[in-house]
Amino acid sequence: DTLHQFDVIDYELHLTVDVEGDSIWASNRVIFSSFSDTLSHLKLHLAGLTVDSVVSSAGLLSFERPDTSLIIDLGESLPEGDTDTVVIYYHGVPESGGGVFGGGLTIGDDLIYADNEPCGAKRWFPCYDNPGDKATMTQSITVPAGFRVVANGLPVDSLLAGDWWEFTWRESYPIATYLVVFAASPEFITLVDTFEYGGHVMPILTYVPHSDSLLALEKFAHLNDMIAYFSDTFGLYPFIEEKYGHVDAPIGGAMENQTNTFINMSAGWGDDWDWVVAHELSHQWWGDCVTLGDWRDIWLNEGFAVYCEALYMEHRDGVEAYHEYMDYVMYFALLYEPYPPYAIYDPQNLFSFGVTYEKGGSVHHMLRHVVGDTAYFKIMKAYLTTYAYSDAVIPDFIEIAENVSGRDLGWFFDEWIYKPGHPEYQFYWNTDSLGNDSFVVNLHVDQVQSHDYGVPTYKMPIDIGIVWEGDTLIYVVWDSLDSQDFVFRLGYRPDDLLFDPGNWIFKEVQELGAGEGSGTRRPLARMKVESPSRLPLTISLDIPSGAVLSIYDGKGALLWKRFLRGGDETLMWNGQNLSRRTIGSGVYFIDIRGKDFRLKRKLLIVR
Repeated sequence: DTLHQFDVIDYELHLTVDVEGDSIWASNRVIFSSFSDTLSHLKLHLAGLTVDSVVSSAGLLSFERPDTSLIIDLGESLPEGDTDTVVIYYHGVPESGGGVFGGGLTIGDDLIYADNEPCGAKRWFPCYDNPGDKATMTQSITVPAGFRVVANGLPVDSLLAGDWWEFTWRESYPIATYLVVFAASPEFITLVDTFEYGGHVMPILTYVPHSDSLLALEKFAHLNDMIAYFSDTFGLYPFIEEKYGHVDAPIGGAMENQTNTFINMSAGWGDDWDWVVAHELSHQWWGDCVTLGDWRDIWLNEGFAVYCEALYMEHRDGVEAYHEYMDYVMYFALLYEPYPPYAIYDPQNLFSFGVTYEKGGSVHHMLRHVVGDTAYFKIMKAYLTTYAYSDAVIPDFIEIAENVSGRDLGWFFDEWIYKPGHPEYQFYWNTDSLGNDSFVVNLHVDQVQSHDYGVPTYKMPIDIGIVWEGDTLIYVVWDSLDSQDFVFRLGYRPDDLLFDPGNWIFKEVQELGAGEGSGTRRPLARMKVESPSRLPLTISLDIPSGAVLSIYDGKGALLWKRFLRGGDETLMWNGQNLSRRTIGSGVYFIDIRGKDFRLKRKLLIVR
């Protein structure tokens, strides 16, 4: 952005909500500094609202409104390093994106709330709506009498008189605009707890309707332990001088707003909410304190937070619970992997469950195993220390990881962050006797994944477990070729060989049976479909278990889905999409996902 030659230092927002009119009247004071001698225009973002005027110490300023931008003519260039202030007066009916992803300001009869990720802040206040420009923030929110307001940071003032009540909150730590929120309701009660750690005392505030108070007490019962655990593991809770808390809001899930997580208490989180509570809490370190510099680097937020779910399970229930949880994460990463596949960096779907979240968390799981526990947790602490209250991009994290571990990790991040897919291993092994209680184990490993769409051949250390008389000895082999052989010399004949017994690699794997020697690649499942083909499309299957079959068009839109029972099966598709419209000629994709296998096919349909 060539017009972003400034750094926002502080926002001071004064906003009145007219519930009956679904509208707002507001002003926002923006203090900014220049990092260019040519800064003559201030480019902010504002969508769908009417700007009444913009003023500075020099008087009224002219402005333009191209698209969702607000470009203010400062009248003269501001020298590098100097600061200036503008105040924008505006009003209107805010647009709302709805749901957890999209954002905006929702005005209801008994609940008002903001929800911004990724770029919804501009729908209710003028700002530079990019995660890399953080500023401190004051919100003075005026609402109808009887409403109570909660926002980022701490309350500093309130005026409860007449028909309108004003609440002022101050966020004294730098905050990204997508994390700036408030919520207001006459139904809110406040549940108050205290977190004590290393001489610090911090309030934990939960804002919920009275009807949800017992549920909140039950589901957030481990929150104190979580804050202490993450403080021990990564460093002190970043906003210890303010607060942490939850607000019950009907968003599409939960959102890690700084010091003030919003969570839909009516969503289906299951019986145990610790995973989602830990996920959102961990964002206070990864996303809120250290903020992604660009949305293409979303892994720095979501991959980190998914892995923190597993780390807390390890803390709470032990190592076996950790591995069970990561098995679950990697299973769903496979199940929800898109086809065609795309990389974690700059994902086609910013909030892809399979890629951004589950595969993103799996990368941390693998990194921990590659560098070892000691180095991994030192990396995380160093990353926090280096970029606290600022922003970072993925190369910044890679640099920290390499410096702390003392290892070149470019190969690791290149294949797991910047390239799509995952390895699909097939292996077989046998034992030869050399006499005198000496044996050779021959292991052959193939990587059989398609290299379409840039899927690489993976270089990874693979744990190989040699089993003998109930004990398992772990050897580590470095596999980096499409086909590779390894030899182990032993003083005994092994009972079994285990491939990645700890499940440290995000992968698919199959052991080939006896007699399936070199060059034999037995598929996990079989699909037969003609290409090019005409409608109706015939798909013949032989699969080991139940699965889901999906057909997509070239843009990734789902056209047809069927649940498969397993075994031999023949399906006919008439070519109608979910709207019952017949598709045209073109390239389409079949994707079949089972628990332990996946089939993908590209085909041409001719009408």
